[in-house]
Amino acid sequence: MQSSVVPLALINGALDPVSGAHMVARFFEVVGEPDYRLSLPTIGHYPQVEAPVEVIASYRAVLQNIAG
Repeated sequence: MQSSVVPLALINGALDPVSGAHMVARFFEVVGEPDYRLSLPTIGHYPQVEAPVEVIASYRAVLQNIAG
């Protein structure tokens, strides 16, 4: 991931005790500054189930950013 030639994005649930906000911090340390959205600050481990509309909106925002 550190030498990816494709755009990277991370969409996650910040409240996830396993891979939440602390994982985002580590992701930045390892990968750098990808196109990242912490758009789900009140969501836990299963964002695709807990907030499917918000996940799709975040994904579309990433795609829009890539397309320019």
